[in-house]
Amino acid sequence: MHEQTREIEGAEDFETGKPRTTPLRYSVAWPETGPVSGLVFLIAGFGADADPRYAEKLRRHVARSYGLAAVSVQYHCVQSRPETGAALRLDQPQHLQLAGLAQAYGIKVADWRDLAGLCAAFAGTPITPQVPAFLDPPGGDTQNFGLVQAMDHLRVLGDLIARGPAFDVRRVVALGSSHGGYIAHMIAKLAPGTLAAVVDNSAYVQPPTNYGGGGGAAEYLVQYGGVQLLCRTARAFNFDDRDRPDFYGRDQDLIRDTGYPPHLEAMRAAAPDGGTRFRMANAAIDAISDPQRKAVQAARLAAGGFDVRLRIVTEAELDGRLFKRLVHGLDASLAAFADVHLPDCPARGVEPDLMRGTTVDYACVDQVYRFRHFDRFPYVSGERFDRFPVPARDEAAAA
Repeated sequence: MHEQTREIEGAEDFETGKPRTTPLRYSVAWPETGPVSGLVFLIAGFGADADPRYAEKLRRHVARSYGLAAVSVQYHCVQSRPETGAALRLDQPQHLQLAGLAQAYGIKVADWRDLAGLCAAFAGTPITPQVPAFLDPPGGDTQNFGLVQAMDHLRVLGDLIARGPAFDVRRVVALGSSHGGYIAHMIAKLAPGTLAAVVDNSAYVQPPTNYGGGGGAAEYLVQYGGVQLLCRTARAFNFDDRDRPDFYGRDQDLIRDTGYPPHLEAMRAAAPDGGTRFRMANAAIDAISDPQRKAVQAARLAAGGFDVRLRIVTEAELDGRLFKRLVHGLDASLAAFADVHLPDCPARGVEPDLMRGTTVDYACVDQVYRFRHFDRFPYVSGERFDRFPVPARDEAAAA
C-alpha cells in the first residue's frame, strides 16, 4: 500500500473575496502492485467520518479492495465542529448575559472571563441557559457552503493527474455521506464531464440556510458544561444588505442547488457522453435531507437524461450492517456503502474537463456563474457576472 499526504494552494472564494490563510491538504492511498483502475474521493461530512483515523481506514479498504486511488481532502471549512478542531466563541453580549445569570442565581464563578469555567458553573443548577454561539474553524475558515469545497476537490484531482500515481482518469468517483455527498453533487455540477459517478448517502439537495449562516435556527447544538450553546459556523456572507458584494441571495442559493432543472440541463449539455451516474440512498424519515425532495431531485436527474437510482430506506430495510438506524445518514457504514456501489461505477467515455479545457455557464436570476477548467494549476476557476448588464450610456446622444 502506497500512501502520501500533500499540501497545495486551495481554491479562491471568488464570491466574497475572503482570502485563504491555510494550505489545502489531502491524503491518497493506492495499491502496492498492479494498475490503478481509477480514483475515488471519499468525502467526509461534518460527522464521525471526518475523523482522520476513520478516513485512513476507509482509504486503505477501498484501495486494497478495488485497485483505486482513494483520496481524502481536508477541504475548506471541514473542521467546523468542536470534535474536529473548531473553537467555541461567544460574542460579548452573550458572555455578559451568562455572567449576569450566574450573578442573579448566586452561582459562584472563579473568573468571569473564562468561558469554560463560566459554563461549567451552571452544571447541577436549576437552570440550563441557551445562548447563541459561534464555531470558528482553524485558520479563519468561514462557511462558504459547497462551492469552494467542490473546487478544492477539483484542484486536488488536477494535482494528482499532474504528479500522482498513474490512474484511469475517465473513472473518477465522488462518494460521501450527508455534507460529503452534497459536495459530490457539487463537483458533478461544476465539472459535468469529470465524474464517472456520484455515490451519495443522505445528501441534501439545497443548502440548509442555517448552515450557511442565515435564518434564525441554530446549525449545531453543543452542551458545554451546564449551558446549551446554539452554534453556527462563522460565515462569509451577509444576509441583510443586498448592495454588498458578499450578499447571499437567490443567485447564490441557485448555484448551490443540485436539483434545479435549468442547471441540470446545462450539466447534461456540457457532458459529451452519457454524463455522470448517480447512486443515492436516503432515510425515509430524515429531518436534514428530506426524502421527498430527494425523490424530486432523482426524477429531475432522470428527466435530464442522467442514469440515476435512488433508494429510500424504510425501517424494514435496516440490516444492522449497511444501514443501522432510521436517522439522517442511516448510521451507515461507508465501507459497506462503497462495497455496494463502487463495482457499479465504470469509466466514462471522455477525459475530465480539466484535460479538455471545458467552460460551463449557469444562469441564475440576475447573475451567471462561469467555471473554467485548465490542464495546469489552478485547474479550475470560478467567476460571476451580470446576466442582464445595464447598457452603456451614450453621452453624446444624452447631450
